[in-house]
Amino acid sequence: MMSLLEADPNLELYHSNFKRPTKTLRQIYALTKDEKLKTVLDMIFRDRKVSPIEEQIPTETPTEEQIKAYKEKRNAKLERYEELADKNKQKAQAEYEYGNKLADMIPMGQPILIGHHSEGKHRRHLEKIHNSMNKTIELKEKSEYYENKVDNILNPRGISSDDPEAIIKLNAEIAELEKTRTYLKTNYVFKSNVKDWEEGSEHYRKLELESVTRKIRDKKKRIEQLRALNKIPSEDKTINGITLSIDKADNRVKLFFPSIPSEETRTKLKSSGFHWSPTNQAWQRMISNQAIYEAEQILNEVKV
Repeated sequence: MMSLLEADPNLELYHSNFKRPTKTLRQIYALTKDEKLKTVLDMIFRDRKVSPIEEQIPTETPTEEQIKAYKEKRNAKLERYEELADKNKQKAQAEYEYGNKLADMIPMGQPILIGHHSEGKHRRHLEKIHNSMNKTIELKEKSEYYENKVDNILNPRGISSDDPEAIIKLNAEIAELEKTRTYLKTNYVFKSNVKDWEEGSEHYRKLELESVTRKIRDKKKRIEQLRALNKIPSEDKTINGITLSIDKADNRVKLFFPSIPSEETRTKLKSSGFHWSPTNQAWQRMISNQAIYEAEQILNEVKV
């Protein structure tokens, strides 16, 4: 195929602009009224396999109602977790005091009198103390579990898929990472007097670039996953008398059983990531194509 330059030797602009950034050429293309220049630019874009018009990344801005609903849901969770953390903390303290009270009833160092009429009572008393200690530890761990959930809501370590602004926030993080990557590529000062693994070495710089690039790739992948989830429609269907609900508002796949499922079914649900929600009175997990597929598989196997 004949090149544009061969077809018209006077169009030297093709070569002179070829090395310019695509973004610059797109700006020229949008502003110029010279049809000959546009023809040249079309050839450049064709060579680069890009569109002359920059593809706009959808902002996917949520509605005010969606943001409000998400905040209300988050605040409701926060209140519930704070209440559960405080409740279990108080129970743990009460159980601890009860255990100490039981322990104080036995003189320090008092051995079990084998064969004495008090032996059985002594052993039962020690068992109560032991059970009280175990219950104290269990309640304390539950309290810490809910405290961690409170901390995760107040100081999130990542962007929740439930957040209607998740894609916008991920794109903002990608933009910051792109700036970091550009800086590392163009402004990094190489120090020749350091070892390969130390900060400032060429090896260290390479690791930094790889880390930033990996984070950008992972966040872009997650955006694609969220967009795929957004395409899943809300719907309810019944399989073997059990309702499978895809609740987009709550971002959950919910299973409503008419009665308590068998132990075998509960085991399958748990192994597939479903958990019982007392609030929704349903077995549920976050929406995904995999979650829907596994839910259908489980319900199809339920014996009615």
